[in-house]
Amino acid sequence: LDAGPSLRFWASASLMVMAFFRAWRTDPNRGVDPTDLFADPHESGETVRFCKACKGYRPPRAHHCSKCRKCVLRYDHHCMCFRSCVGQGNAKFFILFLLYGFLTSVIYLVAAVSFSLSLEDRRKLHAPLPSGRWVALVLVTEVAAFGGSVALSRLLAHHAYLLATNRTSLDLYRMSVQGTHGDADAVRTLNPWDKGLLANIREVLGPTTLLWLLPVAAPHPLA
Repeated sequence: LDAGPSLRFWASASLMVMAFFRAWRTDPNRGVDPTDLFADPHESGETVRFCKACKGYRPPRAHHCSKCRKCVLRYDHHCMCFRSCVGQGNAKFFILFLLYGFLTSVIYLVAAVSFSLSLEDRRKLHAPLPSGRWVALVLVTEVAAFGGSVALSRLLAHHAYLLATNRTSLDLYRMSVQGTHGDADAVRTLNPWDKGLLANIREVLGPTTLLWLLPVAAPHPLA
């Protein structure tokens, strides 16, 4: 890689790794026990459910994960990559991992393709060519980077939509099960969490715009 693409690649890759470890190591509840939030469900005025496994009432959008053996606030899904759930406390890190993973793949792919195309010019100029093993390695990693960028782009687009509409994957699944597509009133009824684009983003990425793209913890709304 040339200096410019190399700097961009390592900056993006570093942020990707940081986001991965923060998503992996951060408790999705960030120390908040969901069953402690509603000791008396009648006082909250909200519809809450009793979790038999945790033996307590869990707030709306909390879901019991059988793999983690606990209720998770703003549950999105259980991620096998992190061996943990994606929830209120680590959703930001998960989204940033997808974002920087996608950018890292694209940056490398563009640089690798540019390198491959330059080989023909080197042949014409009778310039020294890299070894066959090096060329093969670049071609293999090009394919891997292309596949990674496609997969991550789809995941990133999905979670960007969820972020913008203040939904989770579980919310979207429940909406599809109830068959409300095309019915705007029903969709709004099933998604009472939508506060508008900016407020929805701030709920996950935090109130400070300058920190949205950095893998630092956003204030927990229930902490």
